[in-house]
Amino acid sequence: MEKRMAQESDRISLLPGHILDEILWRLPIKEAGRTSVLSTKWRYRWRSLPHLWFDNRCTWSNGHGQTSQNLVKIIDRVLMLHSGPIQSFILAHTEFSNIRDIDHWMLHLSKVPVKGIYLCVCTLEKYKMPTFFFNCQHLIRLKLYGCSIKIPISFEGFKNLQSLYLQHVELSPYELEVLISRCPLLTHLVLKYLPGITRLNLEAARNLMELDVRGAFQDVFGVTNRLRSVTIDIIENRQASGNANSGNFHKFFRNVHNIQILKIENYSLKYLAQGIPWTLPHALVHLKHLSACVDFTSVKQIATVICLIKSSPQLKKIEFQAQDPKNQPTARTTVAEFWKLPCHSCCLEQVQVVSMRNIFGIEPELEFMKFLLTSSPNLQKMVIQPSAGIAEGKLLRELLQSRRVSAQAQIALYTHKRQNYKIPIYFFNCQDLTILKLCGCSVKMPPSFEGFKKLYTSYLHRVEVSPCGPEVLVCRCPPLKCLTLKDLKGITRVNLEAARKLESLDIGGAFLDVAFVVVNRLK
Repeated sequence: MEKRMAQESDRISLLPGHILDEILWRLPIKEAGRTSVLSTKWRYRWRSLPHLWFDNRCTWSNGHGQTSQNLVKIIDRVLMLHSGPIQSFILAHTEFSNIRDIDHWMLHLSKVPVKGIYLCVCTLEKYKMPTFFFNCQHLIRLKLYGCSIKIPISFEGFKNLQSLYLQHVELSPYELEVLISRCPLLTHLVLKYLPGITRLNLEAARNLMELDVRGAFQDVFGVTNRLRSVTIDIIENRQASGNANSGNFHKFFRNVHNIQILKIENYSLKYLAQGIPWTLPHALVHLKHLSACVDFTSVKQIATVICLIKSSPQLKKIEFQAQDPKNQPTARTTVAEFWKLPCHSCCLEQVQVVSMRNIFGIEPELEFMKFLLTSSPNLQKMVIQPSAGIAEGKLLRELLQSRRVSAQAQIALYTHKRQNYKIPIYFFNCQDLTILKLCGCSVKMPPSFEGFKKLYTSYLHRVEVSPCGPEVLVCRCPPLKCLTLKDLKGITRVNLEAARKLESLDIGGAFLDVAFVVVNRLK
């Protein structure tokens, strides 16, 4: 009986081993060691943890020197008592400064089949990777931050390495090329802000599938057709911009036949858009997601974006972030003339979702959004997030009055203001609306409002409206089938008797009474 009660009181120890490991993995390693007092089953469990993670949770901050000394003691003890394989060793304590102690940890790891190493060194002095580090032949994942690499002559490569991440790492262009070429299984490569490296040769990375490049690169070449995901964030180099290669666009996309995700950040589009590209060497038949930071006052960049969209028959989602026009040369007249040219006219049948962030409300941005609305027959949603301080009302009025070729296209406007956005009177002239979704808005229906005669779905969340507002909306929208009312401020009673065709009803909030006619359509 006592044994049974003891088992019931310690149910956690009866969990399968892999569940116990998962619990320990989610604890700071110092707390994981303390679980040894729970029971005999827990006593040595922490010593066989496959993932050793040393970050700011290991020690309390009480001065840089003391924090580093405490962390050294913890890591030394863990490695000394550890039994079993080490899947990954992670050092990411932002206040650690005793970088000389890393050497003997690397020596220990070079003698065991460790599969993942992540070193984040946040001191002014770069940590020099020791020669014996290159003996870690079982490495699959390597992530280095704030380190310095000098590849020994005897280095034959990491034959099992699949993921390589280097950020603020010092090494020569030749050593970077050697490192990449001697990792034949490399599929995931991230290179961020490598000082002194401006050219990137990827010809030897035959199996590369994911590429993330950020920094002062002037040339990226040798990409292979295995690439699935590419992120480019090139820092603008004004000294080198005059010597930029006018064939960057064609050269980069020459071999990326199978790319599925493309992210072009900050000034990278300026790098790619040297010369005005009207076509690609081949179609990007697998591209499904495009994200780009665009200067909408630049004809070259607009033409480049349109070229990418036209060349991607499977592209369903596109995201754009506008650059601040104050930081760009004024060329709006040239952009206005560009939209008059027939060469950009096209049908973007594949595009379904468009996101426009950091919009400043200038004419070139509006023209580009109007172009998408009039060229995308299957567009379902356009999400617009203006930059702080921009007049959303004018922006919304322009877009609501523009022509659309997609009957189901929704325009969602996200504002930075905490107060509710007041829906303007001219909004109620949108007689072709079939779907209406409002969140964080204030609605005052004008006396002349006769209803949305085609509306079949309405969603109101945190909307300020008069007590009779929902009833008026339902009464004057006869086709309404789906209705959602959530957290309507000040409304406790709602009458839905006029909703004769209602099939779906979702109500949430401080409602005390809901009156409606029960019809057999309601599901």
